[in-house]
Amino acid sequence: HDVRVVEGTLAELQQGAAADPGRHDYVLARVTDPGAVLDVMAKVRTAYPNCLRVERPVLAGIARDAAPRGDLRRHDDASLFDSFFREVTGRALAGPEQEALADALTALRRTEQEQ
Repeated sequence: HDVRVVEGTLAELQQGAAADPGRHDYVLARVTDPGAVLDVMAKVRTAYPNCLRVERPVLAGIARDAAPRGDLRRHDDASLFDSFFREVTGRALAGPEQEALADALTALRRTEQEQ
């Protein structure tokens, strides 16, 4: 078996593997889907059974740019959620989403105070 790198979205990798004569090679798969993919290794292995590693270069860059720095206890709930949202989706919260988050956090604080 050869050792090689395959790259593309999960759908592209799965479609391309059907016609790939080297689908049983040892591969490093770079999955370029923006956002979360559940159990990505298992899904890649349906196409490339000898996949040794999966990299998510899109998410690695997002995580590096979006993650709050320093002591996380110094960040408020909204900024922590915003960082999480950016890491998962690759984009910032839109106006209505920010409003919904603010409403949810206000309701949560109100419930905490009542208890």
